[in-house]
Amino acid sequence: MKEELVKLKQAVDDGIAGNSIWVPIGFTKMGESVGIGQKIYTLIGGASGTGKTAFADLAYVLQPYSWFKKHREEHNIEVRWLYFSMERSKQYKLAKWAAIRLYLKYNILLDVPTFLGWGNRKNHIPGEIYAKVTESIDALEPLLDYIDISEGTKNPTGIYQHVKRYAEHHGVMVETPYITKDGIARTLKEYKPNNPRLVTIIVIDHAGKCKGETIEGSFYHPQSKQLMDKISDYCGSTFRDLYGFSPVVISQFNRGLEDVQRRVKTEMSPLPSDFKSTGNFYEDSDIALALYNPYKLGDLSNLGYNISALVDSNGYNRFRSCYVLKNSYGVDDIAYGYQFIGEVGMMNELPKSTEITDYTKYSQVKARIIK
Repeated sequence: MKEELVKLKQAVDDGIAGNSIWVPIGFTKMGESVGIGQKIYTLIGGASGTGKTAFADLAYVLQPYSWFKKHREEHNIEVRWLYFSMERSKQYKLAKWAAIRLYLKYNILLDVPTFLGWGNRKNHIPGEIYAKVTESIDALEPLLDYIDISEGTKNPTGIYQHVKRYAEHHGVMVETPYITKDGIARTLKEYKPNNPRLVTIIVIDHAGKCKGETIEGSFYHPQSKQLMDKISDYCGSTFRDLYGFSPVVISQFNRGLEDVQRRVKTEMSPLPSDFKSTGNFYEDSDIALALYNPYKLGDLSNLGYNISALVDSNGYNRFRSCYVLKNSYGVDDIAYGYQFIGEVGMMNELPKSTEITDYTKYSQVKARIIK
């Protein structure tokens, strides 16, 4: 039997035995068709302020890590992360994650500015709260054994070199000479991981922050199409196809959803065309997700929800939606509603709009708020 068919049958058998290489994203509804495996390139887009990074951190780092801790031996699986945080410092990123844990474990809402004592936020954290804050920080230490957070802007080649060093540490490149049917000498490059059950997730937050670089003799500035295309090409042809890694690229929509003609002619929710001016990300990706903040754009009935009722008594908008615009492995053209707790970047799945009778349950966050 052909080797490819042997591998396919083995994959089917592994799935039946529960040994498939698959890591859940932690959101039950979307997770029925979207997840994390080897060789999956995911794109997460949206306008500014839609919660792209918050969603990516939950669905592709924190919730998968929580699952991995509990099930790694049962599923004989390993997971590692390379996180390129080009918009926020490493300290900010870790503070955000500690704040999420503080909320989930102790029901305490403490945002990053208060967490770090920025600006006018000089209030001392109460002693009994401080102990919980330090515990939440300490709880991140095991995660740091599995994630490499790289802060500061990089150009596409800098990202490539970082990933290449990681790949060389976790596997070897095998080059096999062969002759084509036309008699031409070729070399087949194949990456052999040390652990074939290792899932490597590469998060790039966000692509538009990449530094410019010279490509084929010409310098291209940040956010130019040529630069964006180079990042996407690395993510698709090298990180995914060659190494078998799973890149997750966060990309901000450059074309404004606020366009007047669009307001008149169509609905304001995300469309595949919103990725057009961001390079080849949409075409190259396997899964494309788009975060949406309908309240900001006056879309007050998004997905059938009463969006105005999801604004709390302090005026905080507690709603975001996420659209699956493309999914090479499952259902697309579907969207989900989320409760959004922006102070810490937490998102919770909402019931269907037809199932909600009391919106205050989702608009009013019941937690001890530290300011």
